[in-house]
Amino acid sequence: YSLNIGVSINDVLLCAYFRAVSKIASLQNNMVSVNLTIDLRRYLPEQKAAGITNLSGGSIIALEHNPADTFEDTLSKVAAETKKMKNDCPGMRSAVLMERLTRLEFRDVDEFFRRRREQAVKSGLSTPYFSNIGTITDKPIYLGPLTATDCFMTGPAMFAPGFVMLAGTYDRALTLTVNFFQSTLPKKLVGEFVDTMATDLQNCVRRDASA
Repeated sequence: YSLNIGVSINDVLLCAYFRAVSKIASLQNNMVSVNLTIDLRRYLPEQKAAGITNLSGGSIIALEHNPADTFEDTLSKVAAETKKMKNDCPGMRSAVLMERLTRLEFRDVDEFFRRRREQAVKSGLSTPYFSNIGTITDKPIYLGPLTATDCFMTGPAMFAPGFVMLAGTYDRALTLTVNFFQSTLPKKLVGEFVDTMATDLQNCVRRDASA
């Protein structure tokens, strides 16, 4: 589907994510922002790093979603925003912030993030995260005589209003995961969110197959 219309798989997933956020949070006709994780290895000479290294940055993508927009309408907006983002050194600002934080004492860094969370809770607003970790492996994993039928990663568990979704691909199968605390976010609501995304993605693929 993404190849046929000239966009990336990430654009398609982000489109479904934006639409689910707008619907579940009732943010129709409002500006919706999403934090997108960025692979910072793109800035290294050989795009490689040491084994134990976190080279993830972040950039925010914002767009206005109209309830009358079709999936393709939203997708064109997302693709335009990601194209602009790619021309603006994505992830570098967050990388600089993290570098500055490494010069502080742990208690100061802990206080910095504690205050940011308190501000988010008081405001009642939050910018959700979406991260596509890419392909874990495009072939089955064998454990002796057994074959792993599923393989996926989960993101950090977050208290509301924080929210993170991870996408990953194993043996050509895409898995979406959300790690959360039921004490602050009902399981039913998370299920509705994932179902909304899945329905949008399934419908666009069906339309493409019937075209």
